[in-house]
Amino acid sequence: ISITRAARFITPEFERQLWADAAGADVVRAGNAIVLLGATAAPDIVRIALPIALDRTLPHMLRGSAVAGLAHAGDSTLVPALVAGLDENDQLHLSLLDCIGSLTDAASIPMVLPLLVRTDAMISGAYYRFRELQNRAAVDQFLSVLATEPGMIQSSRLDAYAKPLWEALAEFW
Repeated sequence: ISITRAARFITPEFERQLWADAAGADVVRAGNAIVLLGATAAPDIVRIALPIALDRTLPHMLRGSAVAGLAHAGDSTLVPALVAGLDENDQLHLSLLDCIGSLTDAASIPMVLPLLVRTDAMISGAYYRFRELQNRAAVDQFLSVLATEPGMIQSSRLDAYAKPLWEALAEFW
């Protein structure tokens, strides 16, 4: 079952328990609560999940849950903080990059697209998010990235992310 489908069945009473668990000392309960609260798109979960996701001293499982919660409840305003927290040696580097990709908007394309193209993995969150970014602002940002980094056009990954932007180019230019 999808986490977002399961989250639809969270009662107000259970949500109160989840908030208590998210702030509690039990790492497993906290992680599960953060994921579920994120799936409900509870905006306040971002305040709890962001520092956890970026703190490399915390348990991997808890941080991964925080990243998942951010991917569901966050928005593009988180992209700069998440990008600043990236470290290629971090076990969760690709998970964080996936979260960033799923939160990308037109304005963050110049910050995010070069990161995506340089990685050795296909980032599914970005792949699907870029399909939603077929608008003039996204096309303009995409072209500005290519103007500043023309070598990027040789990347095999660029086409996977940017195909919808190439298609939108005909409509908006």
